[in-house]
Amino acid sequence: MQKTFKREGLGFYKFIEGVKEAAVLLNVDNIELNDAYRYAVIRNELYKQGYQVELLASFEPSLAFFHEWWKQLFGESEGKNKKGIFPSAVTYSTDLHSIGQYIQEGSPILFETFLHFKEIQDDYPIPFDIRNEDQLNDLSTYSFNEINRIAKEGSILAHIEGGIPVIQLELKKLDAYHMGFLMYFFMKACVMSSFLLDVNPFDQPGVDIYINKMNGLLKKK
Repeated sequence: MQKTFKREGLGFYKFIEGVKEAAVLLNVDNIELNDAYRYAVIRNELYKQGYQVELLASFEPSLAFFHEWWKQLFGESEGKNKKGIFPSAVTYSTDLHSIGQYIQEGSPILFETFLHFKEIQDDYPIPFDIRNEDQLNDLSTYSFNEINRIAKEGSILAHIEGGIPVIQLELKKLDAYHMGFLMYFFMKACVMSSFLLDVNPFDQPGVDIYINKMNGLLKKK
């Protein structure tokens, strides 16, 4: 993510280009033509069906802080008036081994939104080891991103079979341009999703409560 937002290089300007492109493409009221609105409606329909937790899932550790941004965006915007989908995030394949069991067979309260990028900047082939000490030579015809894609497809199939609703968002490439597009997409969707819940996405009264309490305690010292 440092490269994505590096002002000194081309990344910053490519990021802004992605934002501008999304602003144009998503500036339509017709839900059939606006993917951000479609996403907002789908997640709200799932919420009405009792799915109270959304897991944003990706296979890219470099998106860890993007996950944090996404959680703040939706949590701070929607979590009001005893309403809102609880936003959480997982990084696969690591989290498939830590909370994968709960996702697959635990309480049916969550749905998943998968992010996948067809291309990444730093993709590498699985190396062939002549001694085959790790017993992974069968995978040497794949790249790491191809393995991630297959792991994603396998996870989606397993989770759907387990009754978990799955939303898939696919972008061409993991780069500054597409991250700019994606962040605008989520912001547009978040505003619409909040309106569907009849809450104001532009304030944070719950956060202000703890800030005021904290300031009061600091003044007592």
